[in-house]
Amino acid sequence: MYRNPVAALRAEHAAICLRHYLGLEKDDVISRAAVLGTGWNELVNMPELAVPFTDLPSFQGLGELAGHRRRIGVRRAKDGTLELLVFGRVHLNESCDPSDGIPQKVRLMVEMLCHPVIDIKELVLTAAVGGLNDDRIKAGDAAIVNALFTKFAPDMPMYAGEFRQPTASLDLAMRVLAHEALPAGLTCHDATHCMMRGPFFESLEDKKACKHEVELIHPTALGVISMSCLPELCIASLYDVKTMILCFVTNGMDEVHSHETNQQRANEKKLLLSAWLENVMEKLARRNMPAEKRDDREALDRSLTVTD
Repeated sequence: MYRNPVAALRAEHAAICLRHYLGLEKDDVISRAAVLGTGWNELVNMPELAVPFTDLPSFQGLGELAGHRRRIGVRRAKDGTLELLVFGRVHLNESCDPSDGIPQKVRLMVEMLCHPVIDIKELVLTAAVGGLNDDRIKAGDAAIVNALFTKFAPDMPMYAGEFRQPTASLDLAMRVLAHEALPAGLTCHDATHCMMRGPFFESLEDKKACKHEVELIHPTALGVISMSCLPELCIASLYDVKTMILCFVTNGMDEVHSHETNQQRANEKKLLLSAWLENVMEKLARRNMPAEKRDDREALDRSLTVTD
């Protein structure tokens, strides 16, 4: 599969530096990564080993952004491998100055994780989203992306010849696993994801247009809208990395909302969202264990469970 060689070389350099700064050994296996977006990157404790984006090559000059801590941490997973946690993301809308290289930074954020130097096999993307169907998907609900609508999306950080269908990376087994990992009290839907560039919030007219287009494709489809996820998915697809997108709906169809409101609503569901995310990461780790090791682990967990 063709990948732009200059971008791949940039990713290799960043990946080598990331492994070094995290103190990883040559034989340390990194199985998966999670990108924790708005409302999500406060749900997980920052590991002791965490590297600021700006310490890595090609991220210099990246500014701060509310709700995004912009660090990459590593922790040990249940299957004995390592997993990376990306606290915050880079968005395509962060600059209108081409010299800032924002599209390259958006691409690099994911490509360095997918490059063979790090070589993740699974990627969990998270985001705060708006709901497009107030009668069926409401603020406070969760969603798992099962389809993409790209008509209104901005240009992706890709190059000529990188012909790849981003939905190819949306993994059905991971989506089923995410439903199984849901904690009681959190309502979840499958939904079509629409991306708009921002950074302005989408208008009611924008939402109506997206809702109309999604329902033209499938009359009963639910839709969500955000300013992220599609670029990361496009890059993951270049490396055949299995991906899922977990969403928290922070605003409905007719609402005038704000970043502060989005964060407040995510904070109100913090315990449920945290439980969901950790359940997903644990289930991903367990399914990758050898059968005998998985049986031993489950037996240990049962022995540690306190029952009345």
